[in-house]
Amino acid sequence: AKMGLYESPLRASPIPPPDPRRSTPEPVTEEYPIPGWVPPNRGLVHLKAPQTKRDPVIDGTIAANEYGKGILVIDMTGDYNGNPVRFASKAWITHDGADLLIAIRNPVDPTKPLSTSANWGQDDAAEVALQPTGKGKQPTFILRGYPNGTWEASPAGGTTGAQTRELRRRVTYAAKQSRPGLWDAEWRIPLAAIQVPQPRPAAEP
Repeated sequence: AKMGLYESPLRASPIPPPDPRRSTPEPVTEEYPIPGWVPPNRGLVHLKAPQTKRDPVIDGTIAANEYGKGILVIDMTGDYNGNPVRFASKAWITHDGADLLIAIRNPVDPTKPLSTSANWGQDDAAEVALQPTGKGKQPTFILRGYPNGTWEASPAGGTTGAQTRELRRRVTYAAKQSRPGLWDAEWRIPLAAIQVPQPRPAAEP
């Protein structure tokens, strides 16, 4: 009864209410985005991933020209709010008609070892969030990959339990540290698992 914050003319008043999430000794898992948090108003950018004839090996190593020429390449030089970042990741995005193929190269601080566990918000990770176009509100399929080769499908984007289980069953992921300060992540995501219809094959001449 005599511990903690107390009313005093030398202290800011009133005393802030206790966080109800910390009113129990049980472990609490924080989810992102934080409930009640409103992100900044940003415009969505629609990206087109061209089709490739290559068949990349999802082994966590992004080999030279593995994904072919003319595919979508993104330099991620800004953070969620658009501010420049110290270590900018780079992504290669394409599809083979049946699967979406994503490779992400992630530079990190070479003076700090990569984390070996897989806890979102605490460990090194790469997140892929995909929302199909269509009428009405569409779910966002969220996949989170870690340097240790494990990954998870999060329902935070509004996916149903069945959709999340389908992702876990069908998606292929691999990650590897190529050298200190750099790790690669590769995804093979079936288009059907994210509710994207397969493109029609090109007509024969």
